[in-house]
Amino acid sequence: MKTQIPIGSPGNFIIALALLGAELSLASAQPHQWSWQEPQATVLPAGGYRNWEHVMTPKTEARFGHAFYLDGAFKNYHFNNVAWGKSKGPTGKLANTSAFQEIISYQNPFFNNTIYNFVRGSRRQAPQAGRVKFLGNIWQGMGRRVFRDADPARTAKASNEADAGVRRGRYAIDTDACARNVFYDVGKGFGVFEPSGRWHTTLQSFRDALEGYKPLAATVGIMAEQPPLRDAAAHDFRPSANSAARGLGVKVFVPWSLYETVAEWNFYPIPGDPARILDEHWCMSPYYTTRDNYYRFPTCPLHGAHVRLKDYEHRPLKNWTTGALHFDGAGYVLGVNQSGGITLATTSEGKTAWLESRLRVNDGRWHHVIAEADRKAKTFTVYIDGKQVGTGPGIGTDVSLAPEADLYVAGTPSGHDLNGAIDFLRIARGTLADSTAILILALAQARGLEAGDGPAGRRGVVCRGRSCVRGDSPWS
Repeated sequence: MKTQIPIGSPGNFIIALALLGAELSLASAQPHQWSWQEPQATVLPAGGYRNWEHVMTPKTEARFGHAFYLDGAFKNYHFNNVAWGKSKGPTGKLANTSAFQEIISYQNPFFNNTIYNFVRGSRRQAPQAGRVKFLGNIWQGMGRRVFRDADPARTAKASNEADAGVRRGRYAIDTDACARNVFYDVGKGFGVFEPSGRWHTTLQSFRDALEGYKPLAATVGIMAEQPPLRDAAAHDFRPSANSAARGLGVKVFVPWSLYETVAEWNFYPIPGDPARILDEHWCMSPYYTTRDNYYRFPTCPLHGAHVRLKDYEHRPLKNWTTGALHFDGAGYVLGVNQSGGITLATTSEGKTAWLESRLRVNDGRWHHVIAEADRKAKTFTVYIDGKQVGTGPGIGTDVSLAPEADLYVAGTPSGHDLNGAIDFLRIARGTLADSTAILILALAQARGLEAGDGPAGRRGVVCRGRSCVRGDSPWS
């Protein structure tokens, strides 16, 4: 059985994917996972005082200090950092406002970090876009609350009244993820994240409310009974002997960048809508002018047919969610051929190019695949698990490959269905030569799928079975 993924682009392209057996494993991507004992960065927030005399607003913190200040930051990965503040306040001249400050920012995962001694752990302004992940972090010593991810109502009573009334706007909370975190000494308030500004004073209340939105992950974490850090006051941030954080570190897949990515799918489920597969690519296109509106611009989500929560399965690169979608069962075509190898083909204006790899990928194991069409060089190249396994003639720039057909992933309405799982899929308009340094990193480490233990047509379609539902395309 041949699985076809028709795609098209007027220029060069790269398809990167990750397969299990007959499954696609996206290329030029590598997981990063680390332990708290090996911090990548240690940060002491800078000073900075809004009012040193502290007389204008004496009931707040005077120091507007943050360990990480994300002002219009998009798709930043923050992991293995240790952030500590001068004082958790919650009031006073030395009280540090938050560890993570985000303003009009989204698609930023924070994982396996240690946060100590702040008034708040996370502070978001303009969080309408959602798309934030807090995974496997230690939060110890928060003076007011852990999450201030929306404007809090003035009082708990007012927040409950507002939550019961007409909703004030909409936040894309269903695209957020919060799991496997460890909390200790987090003040009298736990978190705020809804448009109403409703207060959640306990972890359980926060979890219950978050679960109601059915986001990517809502288990939030656990409340430790003793300090999870060995001696944080003395800047010894190693886990204590019986730390509740042990074993709760997360595995997160972090793909290396490619040139001009137009779509990127991680194939993890949104429980409230498992047929919707988020597009998480980020490319600063010319129409990105006013950052307040970035999140309103169209992306390329896939919309699945006959896709259910039980169709998602666990895989080695992620332990905080089910990270692959299992399937039963033209412009460019990328597929698994009858011999179990990878086929890359295209037909346009009477010209056809075809390349097949001899190395099998239908062996029940996960594989990492890159398929590249270099239009200038008129070549096709296929890489599997970091090694070039095939190269041959392609189609040059004298032929248009702009597609009139829809984009299909894992099958078509007429069949050609994939019997396997996809963990990650990405399409880019550039070749690997456009990202030389990335190529070296991606291919050198393509086998690093697991690290050590640590805390008009032109629409997108994903198929399961014989029917497909269409979505937006990267090439509209």
